[in-house]
Amino acid sequence: MVRLIRRILDYQLRKENNLKERMDEIMGGKVLDLPSDQLREERRKGIEQGIEALIETCREVGVRKADTAAKLKSKFSLPDELIEEYMAKYWKQSGE
Repeated sequence: MVRLIRRILDYQLRKENNLKERMDEIMGGKVLDLPSDQLREERRKGIEQGIEALIETCREVGVRKADTAAKLKSKFSLPDELIEEYMAKYWKQSGE
C-alpha cells in the first residue's frame, strides 16, 4: 500500500521536486495505522471470539460436531474450509 502511495505521489509530483521532497520528509517512510484498520481488526477478533465461544459451548452441552459446523455456517456465513479450520482449532475434548 505504501509503495502504491509513493508511486502515485511520484507521478503526481514529478514536476514539483521541492514539494516532492517535502512530502518524503513528512511521510518519513512511516506507515500509520488508520482508525478504520484498527476497528476492522478489533471486529475480526470479536467475531473469532464469538466463533470460539459457540464451538466450545456446543461441545460442552453435547451438540454433535457436524451440527456445530452447520450452526457456524448459518450464524457466520463461513465457507466450509474456514469452518473446518475453526472446528480443528476450538473443538477440544477434555484432557487434550
